[in-house]
Amino acid sequence: MRKLLKIFYIKLIFPAIVLYIIFFVFSQFHSQLKSLPASGDFVTLLMIISTVTAFIFPIWFRIGKFNRLKAGNVMSNDEFMKFEKTLIAVPIISVYLLLISYVFSIPKIPRTYLIVLGLYAAYFYYPSIRRLNLEKRIFRISDSD
Repeated sequence: MRKLLKIFYIKLIFPAIVLYIIFFVFSQFHSQLKSLPASGDFVTLLMIISTVTAFIFPIWFRIGKFNRLKAGNVMSNDEFMKFEKTLIAVPIISVYLLLISYVFSIPKIPRTYLIVLGLYAAYFYYPSIRRLNLEKRIFRISDSD
């Protein structure tokens, strides 16, 4: 199970890392190129969406799943795998939103905020043994895998 989740994670994060490196190198060597202008409303919307995908949705999703299981329902391994894939995929959106900040001319402080959220999402939702074991205990999943 962990191996499949790790492959899923890498498939999601690898294109973002490659694009980030390309954008960063391109912006360093071609500084004469202008970024697209970004309004304050767009920057605010980008920051809100990134916060929702990195923090709010995963917490809401976990609480919702736990409350459904609290009534005595049991989660199967397939349901748990689907749950984990969603829990990995949605926060990674904030990593891709960081790439948008390189296309548009976004001020330093909001861009730094997007970088921190992207790093948080990439680090915290990595399918480590410790995190998966904790969630298996929380959701009462057997260690058959």
